[in-house]
Amino acid sequence: MKVITMIALSLMLAACSSTTMEEHLKASAVTAITGVPVGYSEAQCRQMHCDVNQNYVEWLQENGQLACACNN
Repeated sequence: MKVITMIALSLMLAACSSTTMEEHLKASAVTAITGVPVGYSEAQCRQMHCDVNQNYVEWLQENGQLACACNN
C-alpha cells in the first residue's frame, strides 16, 4: 500500500515538475525498494536532502544526465 501511495503521489507531482514521468517512477521505485533516496535528474538532485548519517553522491548516467543518492 505504501508503494502504491508513493507512486500515485509521484504521478501527481510529475505534472508540475521539470523531470520526466520515467525519472519520477524510477526514483520512487528505487527509494521504495532500497530505502535510499535517489534522484535521476538535475531537478531531483537539487531537491535531495540527506540525513546526517548519509553521504550525498552524484554521478553521470549513460545518457549524460546527473543522478544522485544518499548513501549510508
